[in-house]
Amino acid sequence: MADAERLPFEDARFDAAVEFGILHHVPGWRTALVELARVLKPGGHFWFEDLTSTFSENGVTSLFL
Repeated sequence: MADAERLPFEDARFDAAVEFGILHHVPGWRTALVELARVLKPGGHFWFEDLTSTFSENGVTSLFL
């Protein structure tokens, strides 16, 4: 487990990252996104799903709800 606002990884470590429904719980979510960008390799991918005003209308979400 790690603090999303201070990831314990070196720069450009990962090819990809996945987030599902967590970011809205992080008080400093903007800082967490900066950290995520830091640890992704150039051209790395970030796949995510999180709460938005249209979250319940999302086809993927409806599968789980």
